Amino acid sequence: MDEETALKRVRGAACVGALVGVVTLIASAMSLGESDWALRLGLSPWMACDGVLCLALAFGVLKRSRACAVFLALYFILARIGILIATDAGSKWPVSWGIAALLAMSLLRGAWATFAYHRLHPPELPKRQHWWIWVAVSFVALALVLLVGLGLYVERGWLAEPATAGAQLPKWVVRKMGQVGLLPPGEEILYLYSNGMWRVEEDVSFFTRQRLVLHCEDWETPTYVVELSRIEELTPYFSESILDQTSIEVVLEDGSVATITVGPDAGGDKRFFEALKRAWATARRAGSDESDAGK
Repeated sequence: MDEETALKRVRGAACVGALVGVVTLIASAMSLGESDWALRLGLSPWMACDGVLCLALAFGVLKRSRACAVFLALYFILARIGILIATDAGSKWPVSWGIAALLAMSLLRGAWATFAYHRLHPPELPKRQHWWIWVAVSFVALALVLLVGLGLYVERGWLAEPATAGAQLPKWVVRKMGQVGLLPPGEEILYLYSNGMWRVEEDVSFFTRQRLVLHCEDWETPTYVVELSRIEELTPYFSESILDQTSIEVVLEDGSVATITVGPDAGGDKRFFEALKRAWATARRAGSDESDAGK
């Protein structure tokens, strides 16, 4: 590879990295609104960290840094694999994954070009200093692998996701609710919120068309199940701070009270309550119709 070709590919990889960074920052800003479509796409304010990292690595690539070029390519590819595993997005948006493959190829070509450029222009460093460079590169590479691995684990775990409609839940979450005995066969989750840090089933609240399920592994009796038709009253106490959780007081026909806690992230608490109120009203009407038919 000649110098002109190498520089062209390096600049191309830097442009791709900058593009990814800018788009990620824009997506992060758009997630600040309480919109359903942002939630469906999995947008989060934390994406700003990814955007800043991509821009920083893109600048390093522009300066023909081999380490930055390799890290940017690996980070982009592993992040796309993580999204694919966590959301099954490949079957929903195949065109976007074709574009991602082209971008990954450009980043890999740019990484290879940085090595080609440095073969043409070797650094003027004494040989005895080279091993320090490779030790530093190895440590950074290990940190990157651990960071991406943690990210993949978190994606497969839960880590305080907003309240989510059943149709938008990953399939593995629905399967997990059935495996731990919380979701009866034949019922469909309408809305779910989990306050579990690493596992969704640690602390979870959800409801179907028939019942409300509250489960927390720290409780003396971990699972509390309520038929929606037995609910007499629902009273929400919405949180005004993202640091606090919204409480929904559930009063049953026998006078007993249960409390649902839902995080306010992305307005999920309001959507959770409105959906629960609709399901409750439907269950009450169905129960009333059955009572009238039995008379």
